[in-house]
Amino acid sequence: MTESITIWDVVAFAAEIALLFVAVIAVRALVGGGPGGWLAAAGALLLIGIVWGLLVAPKAPYLLAPGFRAAVAAAIFLAVSGTALWAGLITTGALLALIGVPLMVFVQLSRGTPDALS
Repeated sequence: MTESITIWDVVAFAAEIALLFVAVIAVRALVGGGPGGWLAAAGALLLIGIVWGLLVAPKAPYLLAPGFRAAVAAAIFLAVSGTALWAGLITTGALLALIGVPLMVFVQLSRGTPDALS
């Protein structure tokens, strides 16, 4: 059975895209730009994508309980927020933490228990 997409899923997807943009900007700022900055940003995107795809995404191969999915999503958002704050992107890091974390927790918990765990 296919699940319908809600407005919260769309908002969460937009937040995930924002997360990736902030990760690139923050990592490049910390490394100092140039080719090394792009390489570090690509590595950060790869790491985030792998963890998100394996553990958090709606069709992730590893079915976690909603609370664990919410915790992993929140940890990723907090890590990127902390990186942005460390890079001096105070407003961006604070907004990502204050909006992204509660949003991801809400969305992950509202998705319910995966079929394999029920």
